[in-house]
Amino acid sequence: AQQMSAFSVQFARFDAFQHRRSCTMFLVPEPADEIVRLHSVLLEHLSDYDDTARFAGGFHPHLSVGQFQHHSLQTEQQRLQTEWQPIQCEITTLSLIYRSPETDDQFVVAEQFPFQTRS
Repeated sequence: AQQMSAFSVQFARFDAFQHRRSCTMFLVPEPADEIVRLHSVLLEHLSDYDDTARFAGGFHPHLSVGQFQHHSLQTEQQRLQTEWQPIQCEITTLSLIYRSPETDDQFVVAEQFPFQTRS
């Protein structure tokens, strides 16, 4: 995280990944270039954890918001998009998270790495 500076993203638009039995709806971070760069930096240091880079389309920055059945995805996505007010976020820290049976399958922050502040 030392190589990264804080950056801003906006979440204004919903999209979805289509899986065999369900769909994952997500918010699209814009612009995505700093997140893609962060992903590349992380892969340089954590090359054993490259599962997100092995997808056919490569790494796809997103913020998951929920799981949906195929038959309800379009309706729910349109409903959420209509009601959604875009949000802007300042990304200042990388948090490594995990979940396990010991955490009741809840995500827990294992470590945090602050980014360089912008001048």
